[in-house]
Amino acid sequence: MDFDLLNAVSNLETPDGVIALPGPDGYALAARLDRPQALNRIVRITGGKDSMLLLGRDINAFTPYVDTIPVRAFDLMSRHWPGPLILLLEKSQNLPESVTSQPQVSLLQPDFPILLDLLSLIPGGALAAACSGRKGENAPRKAIDVLNTFGDDVDFVLGDDEMVLESAAPTVVSVNPDGDAHLLRSGRVVLD
Repeated sequence: MDFDLLNAVSNLETPDGVIALPGPDGYALAARLDRPQALNRIVRITGGKDSMLLLGRDINAFTPYVDTIPVRAFDLMSRHWPGPLILLLEKSQNLPESVTSQPQVSLLQPDFPILLDLLSLIPGGALAAACSGRKGENAPRKAIDVLNTFGDDVDFVLGDDEMVLESAAPTVVSVNPDGDAHLLRSGRVVLD
């Protein structure tokens, strides 16, 4: 097993464990959904900048955190995941309030192999992640920049400066419980 993955999992096991990992818009700060101290730590580090994104190893990883997965959303997931498509669905009461105060939660099955490997090692297969840029700043795109920006605020950085993060933004689609889909941002996935 990859030593970096073991370190990431180990750090996520602690009550307030926060790691940095490569995301669709640069590095993101991530924590387990069953670790309220860690989720609150992300909010503190980022200044409560945005709602968090849920990263899942597969569709089943999201079912505890959404009210329902409409047929249209399931179709989009099946056709474009893993990949750069973020779906917004109505959140369930099981979702910790620190993840988002909005009625919908953002979901992504990432197409980075290292993230899929990490998610397969996490109980439940899902993590909450937030853009690692501080208010008014873009997320760092290199591991060294994460370390320089956050220092001890982050327990571990997954990946290294050899990783190439995509510069094109993911496509973002909101799907309401009735199945109506609304394109919120065009990106790497082209929808029909």
